[in-house]
Amino acid sequence: MDALSLKAIVIIVASVTGTDGVDNYIFEKPTFKTVEECESFVRNNFVPLNLHVNKEYKMRPDTPNLFYCIHKTKYIKFLEEATKEGTQI
Repeated sequence: MDALSLKAIVIIVASVTGTDGVDNYIFEKPTFKTVEECESFVRNNFVPLNLHVNKEYKMRPDTPNLFYCIHKTKYIKFLEEATKEGTQI
């Protein structure tokens, strides 16, 4: 996959709210071509997405989490920068 097509990949990242630390859950699938397409998917599928995250973290099913749609390359860059700075993610 070339760099141009990688930039077009938008992923869903859930910020898990019911844990002691700062946890993010990355959905590897599905992926989207635009942030708007991703946001529409999250709005229409919030309940099953939220249930999936809560199951993975063994939390109550009704614990709300925050969902973000971000270009995969931006998220990777964010993680690399945070790691260099020693920031807890």
